[in-house]
Amino acid sequence: MNQTLRDMHLAFLNEIRREKAELAQRLASLDEVERYHAGEVRTAIDGGLPDNSDKSSLVVEQPMFSGENTEDPDFAVALLGKTKHDACEAVLRRIGDPSKIREIMQVMRGNGYGIDLDDRILHNSLYTAMNRKPETFVKHQGSKWGLVEWEKQQEAEPPDS
Repeated sequence: MNQTLRDMHLAFLNEIRREKAELAQRLASLDEVERYHAGEVRTAIDGGLPDNSDKSSLVVEQPMFSGENTEDPDFAVALLGKTKHDACEAVLRRIGDPSKIREIMQVMRGNGYGIDLDDRILHNSLYTAMNRKPETFVKHQGSKWGLVEWEKQQEAEPPDS
């Protein structure tokens, strides 16, 4: 192959790779926006709208993920569209005790949540989500996270005599 033809193919190849990288970035951004809006729609359906409003107009497409092949299909479907902090809260309630982020991730991923994210990215984003909600989450010794309401319940309980 002569040098000119090789350079032409190399230029096309580089352009294709650049466009693929841009599309991957755009798709990741759209996925995040989709999850946000799905969570907002779920909030509106679950009680964010006044009782007299027409909730029938809120049509949510069926998600591509059906909950099959998960630890608990009902819980998996319940996690769909939730924000990271709402999903963390749901998982902690399910576990029932303060847990490390890796344990929270394991339950999430076992139910299809966050499976498209790298471990480090998911770990860091869950940490940030919980850290930004001090009214909901409390960090314990040993890198475990719990719910503030659990702390309040323990404080309200009389000490054992």
